[in-house]
Amino acid sequence: ETLVNGTQNIQGCLPDSLPCEKSSNPDIFLTSTQKPISTPIVIAHPLNLEKMTGFESTNETPNEMKSLRQLMNTENEIEEHHIWCPESNENMIAIKSWDLNNSGNNMIAPMGLWFDILNLPSSSFNLINGIWTEIEFDDFSCASITDKNNVFKIGIITK
Repeated sequence: ETLVNGTQNIQGCLPDSLPCEKSSNPDIFLTSTQKPISTPIVIAHPLNLEKMTGFESTNETPNEMKSLRQLMNTENEIEEHHIWCPESNENMIAIKSWDLNNSGNNMIAPMGLWFDILNLPSSSFNLINGIWTEIEFDDFSCASITDKNNVFKIGIITK
C-alpha cells in the first residue's frame, strides 16, 4: 500500500510458509521511502604523492605492508626503487623493492565481499607485472606499484 510522500508499505509471505498462507499474518514487513538522489560529497585528499628517488635498499625489510605484500607474487629483491609517497623529513627506517610477476588473474578487493553483501560500491585493482616498493618512516609507511615502464599505478599510505 502507498503511504504519504512516496513511502510504500509492503507485506509478503516467505516461500512455503504455511502459517502465512493460511492466515493474514505476513512473514515480511518492508517500508520503502523514496528520497531524491543527493549530490555526491567530494572528500579532499590531504596528501600529495611525490616520486621519491635516491634511496638505497636497507638491511631492514619494511613490516607495515607485509600482509599486503604476501597477497602478491613478489619475486627477487631489486635495487631499483620507484616509490610514490608524501614528501617527508622523517627518519627512514627501511626501504625495499621486489619484482612483481602476476601472470594470472590476480585481483585485490579490500572488504569487497562485505561491500557487495551490503550492495555498496567497492574498489579493487588487478595486479600487474612491475615493481612493488615499500618504505617506512618513523610515523608512516608507503608502498607503490609501478609498471615495467616505471609508470605509477597505485600508492598506499599507512599511519
